[in-house]
Amino acid sequence: MKKLVRDKIPQIVRNRNFKRCKENERVLLLAKKLCEESMEFLISLNIEELADVLEVLEELLKIYGKEKVELVKNRKKEERGGFHDCWVLED
Repeated sequence: MKKLVRDKIPQIVRNRNFKRCKENERVLLLAKKLCEESMEFLISLNIEELADVLEVLEELLKIYGKEKVELVKNRKKEERGGFHDCWVLED
């Protein structure tokens, strides 16, 4: 199983097998890590887990281009609004 770990983990945990990911695996591994960290935050609502989510998002923003993502975000916010008012759909 391939699991993305923080950059210094291979130096800290020496009795495990680590290798750098292939460039074509990077986005998928980051997306999986985003899901993992998001679930951990959902369960704990802990700022440490939220910081991990942000760390992964920042790496994805570097790949996709922060400005490009901001443009899409702003367009969607203009069309549909944001999440500031906290509307909830009840079934």
